[in-house]
Amino acid sequence: VEKIYGEDIDLRSRFKRRDISRSVTRFVPQRLKLSANSEGSQVSGYLRKKQKNMKWKRCWFVLKDRVLYTYRASEDTVAIDTLPVLGWQITMLDQKTSEPQDSFQPYQMFQLTHPGSQPIMFCAENENSTDKWVTAFREAVQF
Repeated sequence: VEKIYGEDIDLRSRFKRRDISRSVTRFVPQRLKLSANSEGSQVSGYLRKKQKNMKWKRCWFVLKDRVLYTYRASEDTVAIDTLPVLGWQITMLDQKTSEPQDSFQPYQMFQLTHPGSQPIMFCAENENSTDKWVTAFREAVQF
């Protein structure tokens, strides 16, 4: 279009030439700007989180200052989600009545619940990791 009408003074004055030297970056809220391997976190590591489509998604989680930060990977510098956990309840799945889900054992799974919100189900990689996360969550959710 510029080749055909580029010399037309009347048209040229109506359009502003775009400055391509300035890069456009997406807006990132300040609350998400926390490195995945930040110092001072209560606990961090990979967990699987049950999605709305009932599939498990493996993400890096950091629990710091009563906020659960979610990252795609441990090297990320910006969280994809945050959840203040103060006031939530942490519950383990009953190992006697629960059956394995998607090849995960009940001792690997726990959930966060809050009145008026859907429960959030997590699955740790092993029993030791489950204990570490549940202990940290129990401290973080208390008033």
